[in-house]
Amino acid sequence: MSVDFTADVLSNTSYTWQTSNQLNASGAQTSFDFQANGSYSITLTATLNGCSTTNTLSNMIEVDNYPIASFEPSAEVFTQPNQQLSFWNNSIGASTYLWHFGEGGSSTEEGPTYIFNLENEGTTVTLYAYSNLGCLDTVSLFIGFDPGLVYYIPNTFTPDGDQFNQTFLPIFTAGIDPYNFQFLIYNRWGEVVFESRDPSVGWDGSFGMQGNPCQNGTYTYLITVKLPTIDKRQTIKGHVNLIR
Repeated sequence: MSVDFTADVLSNTSYTWQTSNQLNASGAQTSFDFQANGSYSITLTATLNGCSTTNTLSNMIEVDNYPIASFEPSAEVFTQPNQQLSFWNNSIGASTYLWHFGEGGSSTEEGPTYIFNLENEGTTVTLYAYSNLGCLDTVSLFIGFDPGLVYYIPNTFTPDGDQFNQTFLPIFTAGIDPYNFQFLIYNRWGEVVFESRDPSVGWDGSFGMQGNPCQNGTYTYLITVKLPTIDKRQTIKGHVNLIR
């Protein structure tokens, strides 16, 4: 922080300046750089014809470091519409705080607890951290909404030509991105016998372009889905029995 100083009376007087952190200068006008936070006194000595007078202004300059705003929520995602979260304030160099919870609520507590009323989406929480002299830093965090995967995967299917249970199709009712989906079926030798990237397309028990029927037995499935609200992928692995 650089501060300029000018003597009140400009004459043929000589001037010397000194700060409480031992910075020195001369002349009717000068400038000092204050590198560290703290309170500083300024002393000016004016000399004319061998006579001197000195004046000191105590704590004239106050320098404050900028704060660093930082916080952590008690949960990374919301899992229900009405959920209470607590916040740990990790800010440095701040003395007062203002929170905005993204849905109209706010708080001035250092580490508040808040009940969010959400539907099926997340919200952005913002913290404003102020130093003693009013310097400001801010940080925002988006907290997503993840109700969890809701699905059903049968363990057996019978593609025998009747009207029942002809296709092995896992059913996802919530929680996935249908455009980021992969469904693989492996035989007991680890070969891929079926692949789908459409959640509505299941395995009919056949293999290859000709649709050759697979043998009765146990097959391994591997499903990879994307959870859109938290931008993560999850893998589900298991076995299914093919019986004709």
